[in-house]
Amino acid sequence: MATKGTIEFQPALTASLGRGRTSASGPEAAARAGTAQKTASNAVSRAKVAGEVAKKIAIVDNDEELRFLFAQVVSRRGYQVEFVAQDGDEIVDAVSKGSIHPDVILMDYRMARMNGLEAAAKVLRIAPKTQIILDTADDLVKRDATSAGLFFLLKPFPTVALVKTIEDALART
Repeated sequence: MATKGTIEFQPALTASLGRGRTSASGPEAAARAGTAQKTASNAVSRAKVAGEVAKKIAIVDNDEELRFLFAQVVSRRGYQVEFVAQDGDEIVDAVSKGSIHPDVILMDYRMARMNGLEAAAKVLRIAPKTQIILDTADDLVKRDATSAGLFFLLKPFPTVALVKTIEDALART
């Protein structure tokens, strides 16, 4: 545990896709993941120095570019990027194993193995206080998302809308 004035480094976890592989692949993706994690750890370090505890955010999206962009936005706002995954089943697995405890999950709706609504329902059964933001280009799922108690963002959305929605979700924690 850190005392006031000390710095702790807490890197983000990434979902594993097999032995030694993460959801990012190739040298360019590895460099991006390293940059996002470095930015996130710097933001966490600044919060630790200030005596604050950084709120933990998990990012789940099948689009590598969006995962990178969301991680950048989240970490620059001073939040800890606790977990990054490319499909709903990965976040469900991590939460059910107790390996992560995010305050907020930013999750895409359309993913290959498990969609965001299915994953959200499973996560909330395990960790009911977790706030979930469902983001998608499909406005037909808005009613289902909001009736399930989820926050909703229609893609494409401006960064300011993402930040405000994260702040609104954190206000519920």
